[in-house]
Amino acid sequence: MIASIGGRPGHPLLTGRASVASLIGRLPRRVQRMIDLRFSGARTDAEIAAELGMPAEQVAEVLPRALGWLRAAMLSDMPPSWSDDEPAGLPGISVQMRETGSGLTVRITGEIDRDVCDRLRHRLRCAITLAGDGLLTLDLTGVPLLDAAGTGVLCEALRAAGLSQVRVRVQGIQPQVAVVLNAAGVNLPTGW
Repeated sequence: MIASIGGRPGHPLLTGRASVASLIGRLPRRVQRMIDLRFSGARTDAEIAAELGMPAEQVAEVLPRALGWLRAAMLSDMPPSWSDDEPAGLPGISVQMRETGSGLTVRITGEIDRDVCDRLRHRLRCAITLAGDGLLTLDLTGVPLLDAAGTGVLCEALRAAGLSQVRVRVQGIQPQVAVVLNAAGVNLPTGW
């Protein structure tokens, strides 16, 4: 089992691996089992599917998403939540919208890179429209990585919100994301 991997006490890898094991423990049992069978059992998608009684296509979809989640969780100060209902075939990003008393909150979870930019751009445009004259809060707590293309999408959304006279607040900026934004000279509105 992955949790039993270790080294001598106090060894830095032991701490890192214990962290990985604790993160894996946050995933649903069937996803934990998939990871265990892949890495401890060296099983193929078809073998994992047969053992768990599910289609191989489902394993081929869920396992990479779980590994992407694990990577994001290891890079983040606050691990993102796992969602079983993420649409199939879409890149590893989740964009959830929730109405609040003062407007709309958009929680983004996953890496914002060129692979997800088109999807994110579309969702942010929808959010700006839905926010109307309320406050649009972008929650980036679950974003461990942002590249130049992702920075461009956020800047584009801020410009579109300004043209639509939608107030925007950004919260939960991770340190490694702040470094990218600062290097690009982007100042996101973080308070109201």
